[in-house]
Amino acid sequence: MRESQMSQGKRHVSACLLLAALASAPQMSAVADDTNGIDTIARIIGGRDADANSWPSLVALVRSGTFTLKDRFFCGATVVAERWAMTAAHCVYDAFGRIVQPSSLRVVAGVRNLESDVPTEETIVSNIIVHPDYDNTNNLPPNDIALLELATAIDAPVVNLFPGETENYDNMDSYIAGWGATRFANVNDADYPDQLQEAVVPLVPLARCNSIVSYQGLVTERQVCAGFIEGGTDSCAGDSGGPLFIIENGEIIQMGITSFGNDCALPNFYGIYTSVSHFLPWLSNYIDVPFQDPDLIARRQSGGGAGDGGGSSSSSSGGLFGAVHPISVLILLAYILNRRRGWVCIISRKIKGRSN
Repeated sequence: MRESQMSQGKRHVSACLLLAALASAPQMSAVADDTNGIDTIARIIGGRDADANSWPSLVALVRSGTFTLKDRFFCGATVVAERWAMTAAHCVYDAFGRIVQPSSLRVVAGVRNLESDVPTEETIVSNIIVHPDYDNTNNLPPNDIALLELATAIDAPVVNLFPGETENYDNMDSYIAGWGATRFANVNDADYPDQLQEAVVPLVPLARCNSIVSYQGLVTERQVCAGFIEGGTDSCAGDSGGPLFIIENGEIIQMGITSFGNDCALPNFYGIYTSVSHFLPWLSNYIDVPFQDPDLIARRQSGGGAGDGGGSSSSSSGGLFGAVHPISVLILLAYILNRRRGWVCIISRKIKGRSN
């Protein structure tokens, strides 16, 4: 469930020379964006058709227009208040790095089949609020969260938001859902389903996600990892902005927001999701949120966490390159040289959404 590949940027010879020595290293790619004008890569791979009544708080984010929902769909979102939806920040930017006009977006609830279902209403987006620390030039955005204020109340239940410490839930089953790619070879060779897909993936400890064979220290405490070490099941292009759920005491609880990943369903490379818990203080400026342990908030803030919108985007290890493997540093430098949303020689950036 990720967005499709972003538009190709200019290549710099210096970056290509830098990366030539890394040909044998793991190739990092960011999830594609799900927004107007953005190529995206995000749909559930290795899943199944969702039941008719599953995940009622999940909604489709589509462009305005008269084509079918499938033709206009580009991202997922969840209902977090009567007139608010939550999605990934990268979903609301166009191919030129600009926030799209709210009036060009619609939120659709109660559909499962994007080709055949006819919604009773398409709710207009009146305002877009992106987290203040989201960096749209960063290929691995650690604050990938946005709120959509709706013109009218939407007919969908409000999701329960997770308030706790995600690391306490390592290896627990979680659930992903969306209309992202079910098969993805490249932006021009992918299969997208009509029917909502769902899958079960285990939550992965941050240390394992950041290992030398995986993301090499690039994932922060503002994010959650989920997936199988052997790959095969994952969110992919078109799934961006959708949920990572857990079920606790019979209740569906949203722990994460589909953000990015290295391609889709590859061994050792898990799906990366924005940690909802980390951003509850910021969300509380706009919607009601569950009570959160003040000690947890204080610990995150003292450790450089930006849950309240006031922290930096550096790794929780202390500093941007504090505990990052040297190869990862070179990869990040290559991203900087090649700007955002570009193919960096052997490295591709994919965000879990669909092109618009």
